Amino acid sequence: MRIFGRTDARPQSVLCAKRCLSDSRVPYAMNDTPVDRARKRALRQVAYHPAPRRGSGVGAVGIDRRVRCELLSRVSEQAYMREASSYPNTAFVTLLALLLAAALSAPPAQAARPTPFSAGPVGGTAPPGWTLQDATPKTKRQTRYDLVRDGKTIVLRARADGSSAMLKHGLYANPANTPVLHWRWRTDRMLQGADLTRKERDDHAARLCVLFDRDPEQLGLKERTLLKLERAKHGERYPAATLCYVWDNRLPVDSMHDAQSSKFAVIVVAASGAGAPGRWLSMQRDTAEDYRRAFNAEPPSIVGVTVSVDTADTGESVVTHFGDIDFWPKRAR
Repeated sequence: MRIFGRTDARPQSVLCAKRCLSDSRVPYAMNDTPVDRARKRALRQVAYHPAPRRGSGVGAVGIDRRVRCELLSRVSEQAYMREASSYPNTAFVTLLALLLAAALSAPPAQAARPTPFSAGPVGGTAPPGWTLQDATPKTKRQTRYDLVRDGKTIVLRARADGSSAMLKHGLYANPANTPVLHWRWRTDRMLQGADLTRKERDDHAARLCVLFDRDPEQLGLKERTLLKLERAKHGERYPAATLCYVWDNRLPVDSMHDAQSSKFAVIVVAASGAGAPGRWLSMQRDTAEDYRRAFNAEPPSIVGVTVSVDTADTGESVVTHFGDIDFWPKRAR
């Protein structure tokens, strides 16, 4: 007989029924499965009925222990099958539980590109998906962001006056498929006192950073320890590798520099000088190539971008606009 994957020469209920004649209590065990408990419940219902006395009814005369055992076996088998059929297959339940656990533990789906600023709404801080991150202590002022019209489109405006803050957008992009970062920006002036090579003067009129999901195991012991400290301070999602594209006032275009504010970021000068104040500049960078240059490794997944304007150190005032940000395949260049 096969019941839920079990095979036996004799029905299990027959064996249980015979045992229950000697011990009608049919106790539960700690390791009983739901099916085992169903079987024992069915046997209890039969075993607890007293045996008919001789001469008490038709067919009762001459019933001995062997005959009663056989009757008990048949009745308990039917009762067990009725009870056990109400329980789902344990293998199916286990599979369902595993699938549910996997679904709950899976990371939330991320967009492949940031929400465009042109999606609006006008007057808002930023479109859905963008969150404001305070990059300075509470004693300092915060850069103000809002969405404004520029001709027929909507762009992001950042106004800094001795202040600092950034907007962040989480995403999931594969540099192997869409490595080309494309964006537009415009600033009304350059910061005269900024110097990206000095920690006390590392302000910027415009910056766009790309966050990478770098494996901490690729870091040395000292860097891993420092990363743990940074994540304890800023959160577990603090990236282990970041490329920051800046519009600088004096450093040459395409030059790379270690960031003064983070040991895990590299500055890439995407634009330099004040040759086009108030004019839009359309930019493109191959993030995969820049990552190889900066970190001497193949680029991992991109997990976010940030935009910022920082004048907290110099105390200067500047207004910068950002257009839509997107990732393109390399062949689209």
